Amino acid sequence: MKLNKLKTFQILLLAIVSALFLSFCGWNEVSLENKLDKPSPQTTWTSDLFRKNNSLPIHQQEALFEKELQLIKNNDKLLPLGDLSEKIVVLSIGGNPDAFQTTLAMFTDINSIYVPTIHALNLSQQELIKKADIFILSIHSADKDQTLSNIPEFQNVLTNDKSKNILVVFGNSSVLETNIFDSFNSVIFAHENHHIAQSSTAQAIFGAIPIKAKQSNHFSTESNGRLEFSTPSELGIDSLYINKINEMAKEGIRLGAYPGCQILVAVDNKIILNKSYGHHTYN
Repeated sequence: MKLNKLKTFQILLLAIVSALFLSFCGWNEVSLENKLDKPSPQTTWTSDLFRKNNSLPIHQQEALFEKELQLIKNNDKLLPLGDLSEKIVVLSIGGNPDAFQTTLAMFTDINSIYVPTIHALNLSQQELIKKADIFILSIHSADKDQTLSNIPEFQNVLTNDKSKNILVVFGNSSVLETNIFDSFNSVIFAHENHHIAQSSTAQAIFGAIPIKAKQSNHFSTESNGRLEFSTPSELGIDSLYINKINEMAKEGIRLGAYPGCQILVAVDNKIILNKSYGHHTYN
């Protein structure tokens, strides 16, 4: 590990642990209105484009995927999202969307909905979508061929013309051949429903990582200063340091020094730990 990285890590760790052990910060809550059974998360790359990623370390898989992420439409430069005070509703349809919804919720409070098909969307969920300032519709494949079946009639969902609408496709390009773009300000094509694809795409939506145009008719975005989520191994940091932080947090709770805490550790503008422990109060 380089000396400057070690010093940065130590300084950040001391500052963050000292501050956050004194007071507990609540963490974002995700509203899951529909707790239907979902397919298992995709943990293996299956397409020809990404199959080679399966033998690589996670940070290399992330880097290779991010090079292929495509922003096909971005009216009024909606992406990356900047204003976190707006009400965001996320509707995910099809395969497992857990990594996408969880990563989005790391940036701000969101209302997230999952349905296997558009026909499972109930009236209260439709009303929630109508009241959104920003509506994100994500379509997820549920098989190794990355097929997207039961493509919804989007015009029946997007009935609030005042909202900013974003479409994210986690699957093959067949959906891009349909005429569904008119209702959306921004459209992202993410190729596969792999959990790394979901996490990286969510970070790109909020500007933690940039999107580079792959073709002349595609769009690029720049990072807006938000920190990217990473892993200790990517930065050459021994996971033993993280284990020690976990032990310190739990020991403080056990001794009654605080009811709970939230710890965030960032190195080189990348978050490698963002975890909550315990409860808001002693009771």
